[in-house]
Amino acid sequence: GAAAAAGAGGPAAAAANPLPGYVAIIRGRIEQAKKYPRLARENQIEGEATVSFRLQPDGALAQAELLASSGNRWLDRAALEAVRAAAPYPGFPGRREELPDSFRITVAFVLR
Repeated sequence: GAAAAAGAGGPAAAAANPLPGYVAIIRGRIEQAKKYPRLARENQIEGEATVSFRLQPDGALAQAELLASSGNRWLDRAALEAVRAAAPYPGFPGRREELPDSFRITVAFVLR
């Protein structure tokens, strides 16, 4: 709408945007919920899987799907499970119309 475009680009608009902080919270929740699959660990398999998901304004998970495979089904499944296990997420702090249609998170599995 016109209101959204009016202050676009200014420092006030950037400061008022709740999205970066919200995405950081979501990413943290997914990292906490992530479990490295035992078989992948034992076989020294590493990779990154990208998951796309939609959230309701209250933080409920509406849908999650694998967007880009890690190349390993154990890691792909674990990435999806991490997104699901981290739900429900906190409610979106901004206006409902500011909530993105979907989120895209890359879940990395790296042996340490």
